[in-house]
This record gives sequence, structure tokens and C-alpha cells, in this order.
Amino acid sequence: MATNVIFLGAPGAGKGTQAQILREKYGYYQISTGDLLRENIKRGTPTGKVAESFMKRGELVPDEVIVAMVRDALPADRARPVIFDGFPRTIPQAQALDAMLKEQKHSLPRVVSFCIALREAEERMLVRGREDDAAETIKRRFEVFQEHKREIEGYYDNPSSERFVEIDASQPVEVVTRQLLRALELRAAS
Repeated sequence: MATNVIFLGAPGAGKGTQAQILREKYGYYQISTGDLLRENIKRGTPTGKVAESFMKRGELVPDEVIVAMVRDALPADRARPVIFDGFPRTIPQAQALDAMLKEQKHSLPRVVSFCIALREAEERMLVRGREDDAAETIKRRFEVFQEHKREIEGYYDNPSSERFVEIDASQPVEVVTRQLLRALELRAAS
């Protein structure tokens, strides 16, 4: 049976691409904090307005705002595995997610960290051409992620946990996918 999974990685690491593969081939439900933020900003929700002010400066949105968005986005079908894409990014977010999942009788997710260098992440993001992907903003988002990376990975990568795995995200998509499927113990779809 497929398990819930957390995708950690800097912007441009390919988390969205791998999430799409798991959605299409294995029926995963994806909760992308980036998509949630863009959706709330587009709709002009109060939460979206608060988030937008932080995002324009290239800063992380406060934990309580992100946690509320994720809680609202959890699927009604509790049997369907979920990809948490870009969430959690801080220890309080990780603790809030663990508490949410335990409260709803879900197993704790596997954690996959997609590792990539700034230069490669920048190249990928500039090619995709989204409005929030200006070079200066990309660099700031990458730096902010790196500042929090060690802390959040330390929360999951500890001697008492076997939930954590690192993948070199600079490799071709199909290589990353094979490593991801092995980490999640999923069989490759034919």
C-alpha cells in the first residue's frame, strides 16, 4: 500500500515533477504549499494577502498561515496517500503535521529530500518562466530554504527514524523517479 510522503527540497529541485508522476501512476493526492499560496493569492483571501507580502520579499510565509492552508487542503478520502510538497519547512510545521496526521489516524509519512545546487535550480526555474521566478527572488528563496534545511532534515533524519532518504535531484527525471520509487517501495508502473 502506498504511504504518505513529504517532499523536501529547494525551489527548482523537481518536487512538482515527481509529484505529478506519483499522482498519475499511483493515485497520490498532492498538497503543494506553492500551489496553495498562489491559489489563495489569486482568490484574494485574507490568508493569501498576508502570504503575498512575505513572498514578494522572498521570505517564508509564517508557520501558522501555512499550517492552516494545509489542514484545509487535506483530502476527505483518508485512505488516499498524500504528497506534502514543500511542507513542512520548519520544526513547528513538522510537529503540526505529525499531530494532524496522528489526530486523523494516518501513519507518519516517509521523507524524501531532493538535493540540488543553486545554479541548476536557477536554470530550471528561469526556463519555466513563472511570474514569481525572477533571478533575485529565486536566489533569496533558495537561501531561505538552505537556512532551514539542516534543522528540518535533522528533525526527520535521526537514529530512531527510518523515514528519511536523500536523492540527488540534479540527475535526469527518470533516474530520480527510479530512486524515489525504491525509497517509497513502489513498483514501477508498466
